[in-house]
Amino acid sequence: MTKQAPSPDTSTSKNVSFQELGRDCYAVRLKGPVGETASLTANIGVVVGRKQILVIDAGPVPAAATAVSESLSNKFGKPVRYVALTHFHARHGLGASGFEGADVVVSDLTRRMLADHGSDNRQLAARRDRSTFAKGTARPVEPNISCASSLSLNLGDKEVRLMHLGRGHTLGDTVVWVEDARVMFTGGLVATSNAPYCADGHLADWPRVLTRIAAFRPNAIMPSSGESAIGTSSVTRALEQTQTYLETLKDTGFQAVEEGATLREVLSAVDQSMTSRLKSLNAYDERISVNVARAYDEAKGVDMPIIWTTEREASLMSVLGDVAQPSAEKAVDADPAEAAPADSASHVEESPPKEDKTAETSQTDAKPASEDDQLEETIAEDEKV
Repeated sequence: MTKQAPSPDTSTSKNVSFQELGRDCYAVRLKGPVGETASLTANIGVVVGRKQILVIDAGPVPAAATAVSESLSNKFGKPVRYVALTHFHARHGLGASGFEGADVVVSDLTRRMLADHGSDNRQLAARRDRSTFAKGTARPVEPNISCASSLSLNLGDKEVRLMHLGRGHTLGDTVVWVEDARVMFTGGLVATSNAPYCADGHLADWPRVLTRIAAFRPNAIMPSSGESAIGTSSVTRALEQTQTYLETLKDTGFQAVEEGATLREVLSAVDQSMTSRLKSLNAYDERISVNVARAYDEAKGVDMPIIWTTEREASLMSVLGDVAQPSAEKAVDADPAEAAPADSASHVEESPPKEDKTAETSQTDAKPASEDDQLEETIAEDEKV
C-alpha cells in the first residue's frame, strides 16, 4: 500500500505531537493512552495568534482535548480562545468541553445537526469505537457562536476565516482558511490517506465544494483524520483522489440503481469499479458499505441523508451480511485495544448552557467576512434545503 509520508513533527510530550503546516498553523495528533481513554488518531488543528489560539476540531473525548490544551499552554503560553468544529460528528467534536472557557464555533447548519441528531451520532460513535468512548465522559457539544456562511476570527495579529462552502461530507461543513499561511483545515471534505466517509454526505454537491477549495490554492490542508497534505502537489493529489472516489461511488452507484440493482448488487458494482489505489486507502473496507448505502438513497431521490443510528446500521448489516463491517468514524490507525462489552456506551453528562454569542460577538474578535459575490451566489443556490 502506498501512503503519503508525513512531514517532520515536533513533539512536546510522549503522546502529543505538532506537525507544522505553515506559519503559526499546526496539525496535532495524539497516540497512546490519554487519561483513561484509548488511543486518539483524529486530527486537531491549531492556529496561533499573538494573543490567543484557535483550535479546529476537538477529538472524541475531553481527556484528549485537555492533553492538547496543556501542551499548547506549555509550548505557546497562550489561551485557547475558540474551538471551531468542522461538522457535527462526535468523533471530532465531543472533546470540546476539554478546552475549558473556549467559545465553540460552528456553522448554523451544523448547529442544527447537533441539536437534532447529536445524540444519535454519539451513540453510534460509541458503538463503532467502544475502546475510545466506553471510558470517556463527555457533555453534549453546545456551540455558542454560529454563522450562516462565513465568519472572521481575529487572533490578535492574524485573521482566520471560517466558511461554509456548500454541502459535502455533511450538510453544514465548515473549512478554516488562514490566508497569510495559505493553510486550510478541511474537516471531512478531503481524503488524504483515509477513504472518504460519505454516509451523511451529499454526493452530487460535494465535488463543487472541492472545486471551491482548490480555488483558494492552499499550500497545505489538514483533514479531520489521516495525514495532512503539505505542498501544492500533495494538495492537488488529495483533491483529485477525493474527487475520483466520489465520482466512482456516485456514477457507478446511480447507474446500478437505474438498472434495478439491489443494494448488495450496487455494493458489488461500486467495489469492482474502484481502482486499486482507492482500495488501498485506510478504512476503505470499513466505510464502503455505508457509503454505498448513501449513494443508493441519493440515486432513489433521497436528497437529505437519513441519519444513521445504531438500529439503522444493524439493519444495513443484516441486509449485506458480512460483506463489510463499518467503523466509519473510528480511528483507523489506532493501536489495537480490547473491545468493551457489547452493551457499553458513552456516558453523557448534562452541562450548563454557555452564553450564546451568535448575535453579540464584537467586531474586533469575530465578524462576518465579506465573500466573493459569485461564490456567495453559488453557495446560496446549493443551500436551498
